[in-house]
Amino acid sequence: MPKLNSVFPQGAQPGAKVRVEVLGEFVDRAQTVVFLDPTVHGDVVESTYTRLTLDFTTAPDVPLGPHYFRIVTPRGASNVLLFRVGDQPHILEQEPNSTFEQAQEVTIPATINGRLNTDGDFDFYRFHAGKGQSWIFDLRAARNGNGLDAALILADAKGRRLRHSEDVFIWDPFIQYTFEETGVYYAIVQPTHRHNDPNFAYQLDIRTAPHLETISPISMPPGATVEATVFGAGLTGSGKLWFEGPGFSGEVLEMRGHLLVEESAVLRGPTVGWGHAFDAEYPTETVVDELMKGVVDCEDRIAPIVGKRGPDWAVFSATPTIHVAGQGEAWHRDADNRAGSWVYYAHPEWNVEWGGELLLSQEKDIPPEYGVYLHRLRPMADLPDPPAWRSHLDNQDASQLLMSHGIGSYVFPKPNRLVVVKGGTPYAIAKTRASAGRHVRASFGGFFLRAGVALAQP
Repeated sequence: MPKLNSVFPQGAQPGAKVRVEVLGEFVDRAQTVVFLDPTVHGDVVESTYTRLTLDFTTAPDVPLGPHYFRIVTPRGASNVLLFRVGDQPHILEQEPNSTFEQAQEVTIPATINGRLNTDGDFDFYRFHAGKGQSWIFDLRAARNGNGLDAALILADAKGRRLRHSEDVFIWDPFIQYTFEETGVYYAIVQPTHRHNDPNFAYQLDIRTAPHLETISPISMPPGATVEATVFGAGLTGSGKLWFEGPGFSGEVLEMRGHLLVEESAVLRGPTVGWGHAFDAEYPTETVVDELMKGVVDCEDRIAPIVGKRGPDWAVFSATPTIHVAGQGEAWHRDADNRAGSWVYYAHPEWNVEWGGELLLSQEKDIPPEYGVYLHRLRPMADLPDPPAWRSHLDNQDASQLLMSHGIGSYVFPKPNRLVVVKGGTPYAIAKTRASAGRHVRASFGGFFLRAGVALAQP
């Protein structure tokens, strides 16, 4: 049976005729292109065993959004691929554009059709933005059915990084950014794979038009009227609602900007200590007292994990933390002076599709020369004896260590759940997904400090 792997470019505007390349297998002698929507038409220009050249024509009144097609050969009908119709000017990537000096000049708004199909390929795009302008940078690969896992970087005219994004929607990056100064800027598409693939392609939307993430409530009975909240980015000014299906109508009551805080710092409050004053010390006459007392009341149940209170630990900490959409924590382990860690999930509700899982590796007996972030601690000229929490940009040590077995477990952030982790266990926090909307991953957590550890006095 014929198999389709990728299409490039991945989309076009209404009323356009575009030549596309499709890669696949057993696609020779292709006879027909079949679109599910008759407002898009395809013709076979040339076919080989692994490659097709097709001409696609979109009608002026073609609906915006994804359109699916397949090909028919004497062997049968293929799987479907996605071809997306958009209303912005469409631009094809022009090589070479793998450095700042080679950056391709683009006028925004635009939809850029690009690909990273050879090893060492990066895509640099140069554009102009005005002071106070807010733009959305939305890279679609996974959502277009492509296997490319890319990172997206915004940089200023001097090459300084302004924003970096990965894995917001499936593995697609997404950035919403307001520029502080008028000038030249760069959008950089970076592969995260060890090797690129001829099938790797993407669309990069640079736009001011809104991005819709989710809606609450998600359903309503026939004949009803509800007031709903739509979450997303770029929801400013005024707007109109458009429904794809018949029988719906609505009006916009209010627009309040955006709620995709994808790259801001994780929000952390003051640290309270039990048996020691960090930012504060128990009792504080706040709600955290009840939580910390509850942890101590569980001391017999958690003793097999962190040891007994007194002989093994006497001091522990509590810090409130909030993760919003796009935020998580990288793989790491507790420092050697900690008997373990704990987290209590304080949000009122959670859904398994919102992410935020606590990921635990089964890797044991980590060599002492590996630090908190699972890198070998390398002496440097200015730091001959690096502390355990020193991190490095190169994560190969951590990757090889964790991938040696590559198995573990996970814990959903179920509300009102207390989780205790044995000291030395490698763990990470999966990113909270954009589908969480305004729901934040709210928690209290801290560390059990081993008995005898010297603590700084306040």
